[in-house]
Amino acid sequence: MNQTSEVFQLYANCLPVKGARRSTICDLQKQRMRLIPNDLFHILTDFAGMPTTEIKDRFEGNSDQVIDEYFAMLTAEGYGFWCDEPERFPKFDLSWERPEKITNAIIDVDSSSKHDYHSLLSQLDELGCQALQIRAYDELTLADLEEILDHCERFRFRHVDLVIKFQPELTAETLSAFCTDHQLVARITVHSSPRKFRLRADPFAIVIDYYTSPVTPSSCGVVSPRFFTLTVEHFTEAQNFNTCLNRKISIAPDGEIKACPAMGHSFGNAGHTKLKSVVNDPQLVQIGSITKDQVAVCRDCEFRYVCTDCRAYTQNAADPYSKPAKCTYDPYTATWAS
Repeated sequence: MNQTSEVFQLYANCLPVKGARRSTICDLQKQRMRLIPNDLFHILTDFAGMPTTEIKDRFEGNSDQVIDEYFAMLTAEGYGFWCDEPERFPKFDLSWERPEKITNAIIDVDSSSKHDYHSLLSQLDELGCQALQIRAYDELTLADLEEILDHCERFRFRHVDLVIKFQPELTAETLSAFCTDHQLVARITVHSSPRKFRLRADPFAIVIDYYTSPVTPSSCGVVSPRFFTLTVEHFTEAQNFNTCLNRKISIAPDGEIKACPAMGHSFGNAGHTKLKSVVNDPQLVQIGSITKDQVAVCRDCEFRYVCTDCRAYTQNAADPYSKPAKCTYDPYTATWAS
């Protein structure tokens, strides 16, 4: 097969994203990402569907070897293929639509909390919420956790993450057994632990992480490659919404309803305000609609569609489109600060 007379085609699920200094190809099927030069990004986008011979002609024959090496690399690594009829391969649909009013929620707990879990979870279930995180800043007993999970299992949540403070009762053995008994649990993070380690609870391989550092409401907002999410759901949501705050609601330890637990603005207290009465609040909707393409610096970052976006901690608190304060990546130099 004479590749020079054919068209190189990226797989539909392999999407190039341009940054200021370099670009990426995000493979949303295999959930991987490859860094590429911006020159290759332009070849893949500006000349998409064009035979290789014509692309080379555009460069007046000065880049033939480089172009061949680019396409050979992408073919070998499974990011694309050669074809005669590129028009037969439609582009990836980047639309994002969900029927739920709320897709994910956080309930924060401390020693003073007086949450009515049945009421809160019933309201979240009514709004379509499927992902729930419970964050406990003070110690919870296994009996406390059992009670919370018993409430959760009465509703249609798909998974529950637990972020809980260490206490001697929360051993690896007891938490492994807890995960076996409560298959709704997707992950457990134990903070303020005497030592750091990770285990997987059999037989479902649920990750249980023990960390020595404490978790507080101000712990969120950290931007790091370990939090990158290369899924269709995340990537497409990032095109039109804020991937952290879109259709999200949080309940603070004192019952205040917020977009994020770290934010100051309250939409009312869950003790007397129904969650469904605030989900269409213009301020809640607006902050959930800020995309990375609108955020300063982020809009020039090659990782913007796989990253999270904290609006609680920004470099300029007065500017809702300011760069996340806890992001140390500079897309103009392609470096992370230590």
